[in-house]
Amino acid sequence: MTEPTLTVIVCTYNRADLLTKCLDSIAAQTLDSDLFELIVVDNNSTDKTPQVADEYEPKFRHFRYVFENNQGLSHARNRGIEEAHSEYLVYLDDDALAPPEFLTNLVNVIESFRPDFVGGPVYPYYIDHKPAWFRDSYETKKYENESRFSQTCRVTGANYTVKGDVFQRVGTFNVEMGMIGNQMGLGEDAALLDKYRLITPPSAQKVYYSLDCWVTHYVPKEKMKLRYYLKRKYLAGRTQVRIAGLDNASYLDILLTAPKGLLSASLQLASQLKRNGPIRADYILVIGTLARMLGTTVEASSHAWGRRRNRRAHL
Repeated sequence: MTEPTLTVIVCTYNRADLLTKCLDSIAAQTLDSDLFELIVVDNNSTDKTPQVADEYEPKFRHFRYVFENNQGLSHARNRGIEEAHSEYLVYLDDDALAPPEFLTNLVNVIESFRPDFVGGPVYPYYIDHKPAWFRDSYETKKYENESRFSQTCRVTGANYTVKGDVFQRVGTFNVEMGMIGNQMGLGEDAALLDKYRLITPPSAQKVYYSLDCWVTHYVPKEKMKLRYYLKRKYLAGRTQVRIAGLDNASYLDILLTAPKGLLSASLQLASQLKRNGPIRADYILVIGTLARMLGTTVEASSHAWGRRRNRRAHL
């Protein structure tokens, strides 16, 4: 039997209905089913997730359902690393949908470039009515305009492929970051990529961004509320500082960079006002940037003050 080239890992928690849609999209892949295995990591679900896994097992050549009782997305992602039997690990969110050619395109990238990471765009899809103020761009994650190796692009967790030996060099996902049950959390995917870039010389970095390896990602109605949007931006700011702090960055330097984000958003808003007029301008962009800047400032100030107190305590 052919050894799988890819391990597709879907971590899930109490979203059986969305999981079925995700697994349907994986079952419909054009890639030969011998070339990939599928692992569903159940992170303490209390709904019908085990029954869904049982239903879908016959649809795949290589399928495993595993239960991870340590609550948290990072624990579930790390369990996927332990269970994988192939060279490349492909993380898809349980509310993501992969187009039929997704895995075929991914194998083509791997065979052509042998990257350490592969990322691609994530586009939103909706079931509920979208508010008039909410734009697709708020949930679109596209970090390059062409397919290429990049030393700066992000790789979002909903569409995140890693060569297995990277974990041996860099370590696994930080269990203090990421979602924990229904509690919002961010950053475990970004922290891993940042650590890889920190310890890998630029000339040896192999992060490939492929526009052909895209997925869609469900946007529920609670994410289309201004309060949620701002809370997520605020948390993103705090998480950014936590990730930078792992690299012993100067928190003062981080504080000084925060206003640059506001300036950038203000310039974008000014450009939109000039081009489209006040009605079509994206004011949410500036509000979101303010929320992120506030999160950055709060977290960086907290760490800077904590370090100052520790130094005084040791005098």
